[in-house]
Amino acid sequence: MKRKLIILKLIIVTSIGFLIAYLSPKVVPGLTKYGSDNEIESLHQPLKKALPGEWLSIVKEPGQTFEQYSNSNPNGKTKNRNKIYIRPIGNFSYTEKKVLKSTSEYLENFYELPVEILDSISIALIPKTSFRIHQGNRQTSAKYILNNLLASNIPNDAAAYIAFTKIDLYNEAKKNFVLGLGNLVNRSGVYSMARFGNPDNSDLAYKMFVSRTFKIASHELGHIFGVKHCIDYRCIMNGSNSLIESDSKPVYFCPIDLKKVCWNLKIDPAERFMKLKTFWSKNRFEENSNFYHKSEILINSNVLE
Repeated sequence: MKRKLIILKLIIVTSIGFLIAYLSPKVVPGLTKYGSDNEIESLHQPLKKALPGEWLSIVKEPGQTFEQYSNSNPNGKTKNRNKIYIRPIGNFSYTEKKVLKSTSEYLENFYELPVEILDSISIALIPKTSFRIHQGNRQTSAKYILNNLLASNIPNDAAAYIAFTKIDLYNEAKKNFVLGLGNLVNRSGVYSMARFGNPDNSDLAYKMFVSRTFKIASHELGHIFGVKHCIDYRCIMNGSNSLIESDSKPVYFCPIDLKKVCWNLKIDPAERFMKLKTFWSKNRFEENSNFYHKSEILINSNVLE
C-alpha cells in the first residue's frame, strides 16, 4: 500500500510539473538548471579540445545556447505537422530494411513523434547528369535528391521528411563525399548508408551499421528541428569530419540540447529516458541502455525535490 502511494505521488507531482511547465514558456521539468548542482549534468562529459583533422579543428562553430534556440522560431511539431516520414531511395536488402524499421522505432522514442516508412523511390528517377565517378565510387548529387525528388512530394503533415539511400552522395565538386544533406526550409534531408559497412558480415558489423544509421538520423533530424552543432559536451549533435570521429560520439543529447528538444517538441524527459532505456536494452546495446537508466533515476529524483 505504501509503495502504491509513493508511485501515485510521483505520477501526480510529475503531471503537475508538466502542466506548470507548458503554461510557463521555456521551462522543462527536471531540466531547468544548468549549473554544477544539476545531477543530470553529472552524466555528461565536456567536449575535449579537437585533435588535428577533427571537426572543430577545421570548422569554427559558434555554438548555440538554449536562449538562442528558443528565440529562433525552430521547426517543430504543430497541430497539422506532427509526423516524421522516412523515404527509402533505391533497393535495400532484407537486413537493411530491418535496420530502417528499427530506425523508425528508434526515432519515435528519440523525438516522441510517430514515424512512417514510405514506399521506395526508384533510382531510375535520378538523371544520369546527377551521377559521377569519384575515386572509383559511383556517387549521386545529394542536392538533386533534396531539391527535386523530395521537395515536390513532402507530406502535408510532415514535421520532418528524410530519405535514406545506399548510393554514395556528394554535394560540392571539390569534396569527396557527404553522409547527408538537409534543408531547414523544407524540413527535409537525405542520408547515405553507403559507407556504413555490410550488416550481414557479422554481429559486430550489424551493430555498427545500426549505430551509424541511428546516429545520422537523430543528428540530422536535430538540425531539421533547429539544433546547431554542440561545442560544449560530448553529444549526438557534435560535428564530425569523418566516420571514425562520428563513431566516437555518443548517441544521446547533452543536457543543453536535450532541454531544447524537450521544450520544442513538448517531450516528457523522464518518460523519454524510460522508453530509450527499454529500446536500447531490447536491441542489445546495454551501455546505451544503462545511460538512460541512470538518467531516468536522476531526473525522477530531481522532479521530486
